Amino acid sequence: MSILSRINKKNSIKYLKSILNIKKNSNILIMSSSGYRNVGNEAIIKVIIDHIKKINPQAKLVMNSYDPNYSYNIHKIKTCKRVGLGLFITLLRSNYVIIAGDELISIQFSEWLQNKPIFYRLTHIFEAKLRIFTALLAKILNKKVIFYAVGISSIPSGFMKYFAAFIFNISDFISVRNNESKKILKNIGVKNNIIVVNDPSFYLKPINKIKAKKYLSEEGININKVLVGLSLRSLQDKKLNSKLIKELSRAINYLLKQKNMEIVCFIFSKHKYNSVEDDITLIEELKKQVENKRNFKIISRDYAPGKVKGMVGHMDYFIGMRLHSVIFASSMKVPFVCIPYNIKHKFILKQLNQEHKLIELHKLNKLKSRILKEIRLIERG
Repeated sequence: MSILSRINKKNSIKYLKSILNIKKNSNILIMSSSGYRNVGNEAIIKVIIDHIKKINPQAKLVMNSYDPNYSYNIHKIKTCKRVGLGLFITLLRSNYVIIAGDELISIQFSEWLQNKPIFYRLTHIFEAKLRIFTALLAKILNKKVIFYAVGISSIPSGFMKYFAAFIFNISDFISVRNNESKKILKNIGVKNNIIVVNDPSFYLKPINKIKAKKYLSEEGININKVLVGLSLRSLQDKKLNSKLIKELSRAINYLLKQKNMEIVCFIFSKHKYNSVEDDITLIEELKKQVENKRNFKIISRDYAPGKVKGMVGHMDYFIGMRLHSVIFASSMKVPFVCIPYNIKHKFILKQLNQEHKLIELHKLNKLKSRILKEIRLIERG
């Protein structure tokens, strides 16, 4: 762990401790994006829960979730539905509300929402920005509101800009994942103190090497071969998706012909209703273009974040699109390249002084040569 990581972790726990140590039996509501079967989201939540338990073991934790049973099985704390009476009752009983995650204040409509009726789009805005609206209700009810390691990737416009600034200014604690998020909040008028910390998933404890090997072997992966990990994410632009598959398949087909290796695909998101957030769709499309399917493996089972991180740590090289796949690779000291689909990737890699690891989407034609160059460097040691 870097010096910056240690300082950020120390600051994060220190400031949380000053807030959460007031009452030993505090009731704490955690608001995040749990239950969507997204490994990165669950990794953040796991670390937050661990931090709180370390600071205040007697705290009573409840989290809202899109799929409460799924979230309970991972985190072993009480859960309630993402929206509804259960959430409101939990809020009434809580002393603190911890809000985590990203995309809290930007309003962006995906392609499938563009032609929907205005009422449908307004409903989507409310559901997508539930955490920020809940923060307002929490302050009205005299609760402490904590924004914990949130990510802000774009400046909102119109009403949301002023509303977001107001909410952050009446909150009790703000920490963000990078300097750019802090700048954005300052630019929209946030006067409160803002602490910069690393993404919590950097501190997620991975399973040990023996267990990682065991799970990989159970997935049919030959752990004695050179293993190249891969995480993909669909894009809104179908042409870009096609280009991505074309260039990746070129690189993979070459590698599997020349090297004694296997490609190991990690599914970081399995959204039930949004195809862009369901990584398996793009992975299956890529598989159709791969000539040596026998050495193209897909880890399709659901694993807890710490298990995924441990398995990523066993890779010799990693090609990542999902932000937390890159964070896992970086924190496990696995050489990687990152294909960014969002500005937040650049924010993180800039903070890590690893911007040279980026392969921009408009430079996908260089993907094969870039990957081969990196792998040769690894082989030379």
